[in-house]
Amino acid sequence: MAEKKVKVKFSIRWKLFLSFVVFALLLSNITLTISYFVYRKTSEEGYGATALNLAKTQASSVDTAALKEVKELVLTKFDEVIEENNNELPDLDDETQKTTFLANFDSVSSNSSFIKIQSYLDSIFEDNTVASTYFAVISSKYDALIVLADSKHSNNYSAPGYFDYPLSKEQKDQIKDLPAKDQIIKPYLDESLNYGAILCTAVPILDSDESLICHSYVDIGFAKVMSGIQNFLTSLGVFVGIFALAFTVLAVFLFNLTIVKPIKKLDEATTSYLEEGNENNTQESQISKLKINTKDEVEHLTHSIQTLEKSIAGYIASIKNISAQQERYSTELDIAEKIQRGLLPNNFPNNDNFQITAYIDPAKEVGGDFYDFFMVDETHLALVIADVSGKGIPAALFMAIGKTLLMDHTINSKNLSQTFTLVNNLLSRGNSSDMFITAYEGLLDLETGEYKFVNAGHEMPFIYKEKNNTFESYRCKPGFVLAGMPEVKYQEGQLKLEPGDKIFLYTDGIPEASNDAKNRFGMEKLQRVLRENRREDTETIIDSVKREVDRFVNGAPQFDDITMLCFEFKQKIEGRTRKLEVGANLSNFVKVLDFINNHLELNYVEKKTINKIDIALDELFSNICNYAYDDGLGKVTVTVSVTSTNIKISLIDDGKPYNPLEHDDPDITQSVKERQIGGLGIMMVKKTMDDVKYEYKHKQNIITIIKNL
Repeated sequence: MAEKKVKVKFSIRWKLFLSFVVFALLLSNITLTISYFVYRKTSEEGYGATALNLAKTQASSVDTAALKEVKELVLTKFDEVIEENNNELPDLDDETQKTTFLANFDSVSSNSSFIKIQSYLDSIFEDNTVASTYFAVISSKYDALIVLADSKHSNNYSAPGYFDYPLSKEQKDQIKDLPAKDQIIKPYLDESLNYGAILCTAVPILDSDESLICHSYVDIGFAKVMSGIQNFLTSLGVFVGIFALAFTVLAVFLFNLTIVKPIKKLDEATTSYLEEGNENNTQESQISKLKINTKDEVEHLTHSIQTLEKSIAGYIASIKNISAQQERYSTELDIAEKIQRGLLPNNFPNNDNFQITAYIDPAKEVGGDFYDFFMVDETHLALVIADVSGKGIPAALFMAIGKTLLMDHTINSKNLSQTFTLVNNLLSRGNSSDMFITAYEGLLDLETGEYKFVNAGHEMPFIYKEKNNTFESYRCKPGFVLAGMPEVKYQEGQLKLEPGDKIFLYTDGIPEASNDAKNRFGMEKLQRVLRENRREDTETIIDSVKREVDRFVNGAPQFDDITMLCFEFKQKIEGRTRKLEVGANLSNFVKVLDFINNHLELNYVEKKTINKIDIALDELFSNICNYAYDDGLGKVTVTVSVTSTNIKISLIDDGKPYNPLEHDDPDITQSVKERQIGGLGIMMVKKTMDDVKYEYKHKQNIITIIKNL
């Protein structure tokens, strides 16, 4: 049966034409854009130089004595009016406020010196093509530009006392922290004005002692220049458009002649071959008859297709043997692999507190090994590694269920023995395939370093203790596998991790990795690699183990999944410690009790425990208030932290060194008269608390009580 012929919706000719059109439009836009910016920049520089020279001329020829008098009149009157207005500048956009404000400067307009300065500005204006010529003061006091005098012919004439508020960015940037003689405001274009774009510039006018009198301003109208730029761009656009169109037509014509037509012949021949080969089984096809002599890649392609035609028949039989079932299975396997990879965390944390790196390499497309790590709460981190019996899709499916159950129940309950018992019962229910999971999970309190774990028939972890500089297998009695049988009770182990310690978890795919001689990698080689790299970070340790396993197997087939996870405990977090500082006065003890009790209640500490702590605090705080400071003045810092295992409270003072714990406890079997005075309160503290510590550090007394939960 002949295949349906694909209809050509967009020919190469039209695609080429559209491509050249797009290219021409892009080239035109680039040309116009570059031309616009070059033309505009050149115009701004030319007119800016003219304005700057004129501003310098205007500044050098002015009568400075008259200008100083005008400045004194305007600024004095300005200060008086603003002071009368409660030191607030009027809103000159309000015509009423503007008229009222500028009326205060009518006396300045009639001053002879002002008339002289204004006449001078008028002459400058009349002799040059400018928009405005004026003198103004830049006032940092008011963050404003205050006009002293303006030519009567200026665009948007400003009376004396008129001001612009606030100062423009150009004015601030160009005169900031400069001496008076260097306070030149370079030409800049201001397009924000209602009366059109202007090019502004100013130079300082100096007194005989080179002190600043004011600035000489010249503004040149830029509207006509902008109009000229637009006319230029219009003409240039027409020219570029015509040129681009001519270029496009010529290029398309040549491309059609040398490439499109030969390709079209080749297309017609291959279409004919498909129809003849499927229906008529013609011995000589249109492809074999094709004659293309372009002396380029098109001719070479034609010869290649003619050669291919002769080889197709040999492949048809093998293509028909491919089973649709195998194709579907391959597709489903690829999807399963992507899903399984997506279930595993692949963003490995490396922060101030810890670093984690993991690696998995399934023996098949999908496997039963998995690892996981997640924060149970703000201070507890869970580490999981597991191995499902079997391989392939069944193991991957069972792995997904087991991983989800372990995470969900760990988050809901930080008791690992209960978690494993519950997950085991759930997995055992309806386990008709008799699959099981060996699993290991650890839960680390990042605040205290307390590490709890449960092992359900899994490989023993390796623990690196920085204190001993050893990387050893941690021997712990493993429990029964998960899903093996219901109602199994799992025991929780516990150890203490310190900053710098590491944990290495793995599946049996590493020690059981085999080479062609059937020799196994083994535990000894694994321990040797870990010891050699014990000082390295987790990523380097994982890479080193992987490299050694690969070197050992030397390309031999992999029969089991390989999974490993390495964790480094960098430093403890301090997330739940609270601090209060009060004066060393007995009246402040209520504040201390409220602070401690509120924090303990928020952490669900029992009332009877709180009462015992309150009694101990009473004794310790009283001792500090009575004995730490001779003058009775000083402070006490109280800190409290609550973990899952204990409460820790410290009282810190800067008083004279005094250790209340070094005295012997009083003999309470003696009568009151015979017994030595003092020490009874401290003895009660020792009896009610699980631990009491004292240290003198950084010239501070630090006494700490610990109550276990």
